[in-house]
Amino acid sequence: MTVIDLIIKPDQQESEVAEILVEGKIEGRNYQFLLDTGAATSALLSDAYLEKLEVLSKSTGTGVFASADREVVRLTKLEIGPITKKSFEVEIAKEKHVGARNLLGMDFLKDYSYAFCFDKNKVEVNPIVIQADYQELTMGRRHHPYIDIKLQEVEAKAIWDTGAGITVVDVSFIQKNSELFEEIAPSKGTDSSGATQETPMFTMKSTRIANIDFPSHKVAGIDLSYVNKSTEIPMDMILGYSTLCKANWFFDFQSKKWAVLKML
Repeated sequence: MTVIDLIIKPDQQESEVAEILVEGKIEGRNYQFLLDTGAATSALLSDAYLEKLEVLSKSTGTGVFASADREVVRLTKLEIGPITKKSFEVEIAKEKHVGARNLLGMDFLKDYSYAFCFDKNKVEVNPIVIQADYQELTMGRRHHPYIDIKLQEVEAKAIWDTGAGITVVDVSFIQKNSELFEEIAPSKGTDSSGATQETPMFTMKSTRIANIDFPSHKVAGIDLSYVNKSTEIPMDMILGYSTLCKANWFFDFQSKKWAVLKML
């Protein structure tokens, strides 16, 4: 069994909110990444070394609030724990904003299975799972992982996103199911493009995920219509750290199955 250590960086202002970071190497140089299953492609903040690499193409990345232009380059080698990718293409973000991170996305993660152990702050790569209540995993065209959850009798489609510090719920879903949410004091949020805005906050009443009851916890209410326009599978919510940290999880992206291993 091989392991990737997680670095949990709590938000300084919001409780229950945190970033999930990992350490890696590019040609022997140390880099830190946001572990981001909600990102289709990996991305790096520009630096002196990366600026010397040949630009293969240009692209536009989409955040929750806005979009940002990026260049694509090829890395000779990217190492994250036991996983090594050679001749690996990544996006380079030229504009650095407050809270900007290197992103380790699904293009890097999609070929393996993982046990996300938040009780130990570790990820086991290709673990042996003896017994679990496996659920079917829906994978988007760009490998985003989607799961189905229930809030009382209401079903919701959610992307399982280690790159989100807090669970985000579409405001239209909250409005349609207002009895399942209690509004609390708002917060300010910044997405992967650097866009910032004041965000309504709610307590989401208990949810049922993989036949297991999760307790009430904090979520952000955001209009996800902008994001849903660019995805083939519309989502009702983005499950982020405020939900993920309450359990250990198993995801097999190749076999398209997942499970909650245990509640914490």
